[in-house]
Amino acid sequence: MLLGEKLRRLRIARQLSQEQLADKLQVSRQTISKWELGESIPDTENLILLSKFYGVSIDYLLLNKLNISSELETKRSRISPIFIFGMGGLIIGLILSIVLWCTYQSILMVSIGLIIQIISVTVVLIKQSELSSQLQRLFLMLSVWMIFPFICFYIGSLMMNFYPVSRSAMLDFIVEFIFYLVVCTGITVTLKKVR
Repeated sequence: MLLGEKLRRLRIARQLSQEQLADKLQVSRQTISKWELGESIPDTENLILLSKFYGVSIDYLLLNKLNISSELETKRSRISPIFIFGMGGLIIGLILSIVLWCTYQSILMVSIGLIIQIISVTVVLIKQSELSSQLQRLFLMLSVWMIFPFICFYIGSLMMNFYPVSRSAMLDFIVEFIFYLVVCTGITVTLKKVR
């Protein structure tokens, strides 16, 4: 398989348009089109960027030895131990926060679980080169949804204290939950655009 065909298939497998890929590599859409049609080939710097972006070797891109589907399947089937560690830390921290909140009703106790979550996110961010860009994005989005519940509920309850009329606990919960959904959705959408 020729380089242009491999680049086209890799781009389509990532569900990217030529323009989206061009933006990520900081080249023109026409350049991507020429690479895929075989009218030109990427320079060394762009070959390295393409290799890292797609998670394939430069040898794979330049040589005709490997099958694209087997290389992609190998990449998809591998979940990095650092991803598993990070997700484990997020889940353990969330469960610990819930248990400590139910037991002590103290935001100070909840912070123990938050600290575990923050440590796991920090470790993953330090070791992020071991993760594909897709796993990095997935981890960051999941970490937002797992870290922010107690933070948003606490801020929501502080905001509800400024509402002078007596109200039910259910109303407080609904307002805090909506605040959580809005904050996490906003951050997730921003992460999708940035990454």
